[in-house]
Amino acid sequence: MRWEHGWKTDRVIATRYVTVNLKGYNIGFRFPKNPYHGNSAEVFEFYQKHGGFCWQAASGPQAEQFVNFEGVHDTESADKKLQEILPPLSELLEDLDRL
Repeated sequence: MRWEHGWKTDRVIATRYVTVNLKGYNIGFRFPKNPYHGNSAEVFEFYQKHGGFCWQAASGPQAEQFVNFEGVHDTESADKKLQEILPPLSELLEDLDRL
C-alpha cells in the first residue's frame, strides 16, 4: 500500500528520504511485527541481492535501517524499486517468523 512518504505492507514500512549531506536518496525500513528482524543476516543479504547497501542499522528494536539502492535517485525510481522488493521482503520476514 502506498502512503505519503513511501510504501508499506503489514510487515514492512518503507520511507523515502533525500539526504543531501551524506548518501543521496535513501530508503528507510522498519519492521513493525518483529523489529528484531532488522538485524538478521538474511535481511542484509536481501538488500545486497537487490542492489542495496545498508549504511546505517542501529541495534535497537525500533531502529530504522537506511539503505541506498542502485538506480534509486528520486521518488519515481524509489517507488518502482519498492514495488519490486516489498512483496519478497515481506515473504522473507514471514519466513523468519517461522524459524
